[in-house]
Amino acid sequence: MGKPTECRMTKLSPPNSDQIELTLFGPGYGECVAVHLGENRWIVVDSCLNTKTGNPAVLDYFNEIGISPQKAVKLIIISHWHDDHVRGLSEIVSSCPKASVCCSSALTQSEFLSHVLNYQNIMTKTTSSGVKEIEKILQILSDPSLPPIKRALANRTVLDLPAKGTANSCVVTTLSPSDKEYDDFLKGIAALVPSDKKTKIRAPSLSPNDAAVAIWIKTGGVKMLLGSDLEEKGESSSGWSAIVQSEERPRGRASIFKIPHHGSGTGHHDKVWSDMMIESPIAILSPFYNAGKMLPTDKDIARILSLAPKSYITTRYPAPKSKKSRTRSVERTIRETVGKMRAVQPPMGWVSLRNGGKSNPDSWTVKLSAAGSHLNALNEKKG
Repeated sequence: MGKPTECRMTKLSPPNSDQIELTLFGPGYGECVAVHLGENRWIVVDSCLNTKTGNPAVLDYFNEIGISPQKAVKLIIISHWHDDHVRGLSEIVSSCPKASVCCSSALTQSEFLSHVLNYQNIMTKTTSSGVKEIEKILQILSDPSLPPIKRALANRTVLDLPAKGTANSCVVTTLSPSDKEYDDFLKGIAALVPSDKKTKIRAPSLSPNDAAVAIWIKTGGVKMLLGSDLEEKGESSSGWSAIVQSEERPRGRASIFKIPHHGSGTGHHDKVWSDMMIESPIAILSPFYNAGKMLPTDKDIARILSLAPKSYITTRYPAPKSKKSRTRSVERTIRETVGKMRAVQPPMGWVSLRNGGKSNPDSWTVKLSAAGSHLNALNEKKG
């Protein structure tokens, strides 16, 4: 695979019928992926909100390039239930009635209880927008005319499209959660249920990232790995270790890699790069800026670039906070008029990869929004 062509985009246009496209959206808190598989057949993974419009970013994108999600989206994958991956997801599901919905078979305990045990006494008290999105989605999918939810497990085919027109056949496979992660989930649920004459006060927690769905996409000769937020815990039967050691996972090496967990070192595994990726693939990621936490770190950036010099990020770091002090009278006026002042969210950014179609499938054009950046330029943008 040669060096990709890079360009900034002011006006968006849809891919040709024979082109593969992967677009990653990320404003700094949130992530969504849209993949064109050819002949106007799309999949959507997760959801985030466009900070300018308040709409799901992918629906704004489809509207801008003239795509009807109702007709075009074949599969929606919910990789896990963290708030930054599900905001606006129920609106996407509602807008795509012909799409199958796929989610991890291992839900977290609080979320499982919130809709299955219906807030009974053993329900944890804390809910989140992720839980609310689950409830909305389940209400939509309760319509018997809609396809049932597909459950993601390791090495399960969740979409198998035949060749059509100028498009190759396509197979989408979920690589996680592993059997152990699913088993841990079931044990955790059992631990929440009190035994006779005993009250269960607390139970071990299963992080949503433990149950995150990593995805392998193969269409023609193009292979892509979407890492979700799956992390590595150093256990052979879970995380990335379970995937790289699996004899059942799809074979081959991907040329496109959506970096897991916003570039954090917790999502890194050496053998993912050595056994599952071509040398020097195109890597893309979305950042995470929230509550003073910033990913990727400088160390993460150096590690990723050493493995994939052709790496891109959806949104640059936000502008540094002003250290200018204000007088007490000014502070009082602010409190009395607007209450609190909050930092402005970074603008919605995206990175879009589009290949040369059937005649040149290994040639890629990288299109960047105004907020997007090559990863090696990221540190230059930090305040």
